[in-house]
Amino acid sequence: MTAADLPDDLVALEQELGRRPRQEPPAGLRLRVLDQVRRTRTRERRLLLAAAAAVVTVVAALLLRGPANVRRVRSESAGLVQEEARALEDLGLDAIDARRLVLVAHAVELAPLAPPMGSGLAVPAVDGGG
Repeated sequence: MTAADLPDDLVALEQELGRRPRQEPPAGLRLRVLDQVRRTRTRERRLLLAAAAAVVTVVAALLLRGPANVRRVRSESAGLVQEEARALEDLGLDAIDARRLVLVAHAVELAPLAPPMGSGLAVPAVDGGG
């Protein structure tokens, strides 16, 4: 927006404010602000790096134990999954949804619960099966 687009009273106010003397900021203000911005960005980078490392660790752990759980589900409970899915179908659930629901329930049963942080307890190892 240019001065020609402004109403007359706002143009007058802008000119009056422009004529007033301005107080200069302290000499070290710019350096303090830039230093604070650098510290904040460094802290944010560290947090981002820590979050990325945590994500990589979790994904790697899931990938390492995933095949063992899949083999366990397939070998130990394939018949049970079919029985439970049929029972849910008899209750009126769609066949695909019934099977998906049963598989998720079995996956939750197989997932080990993590001990409280700092407890010193180890997460139980998942048997690879055969």
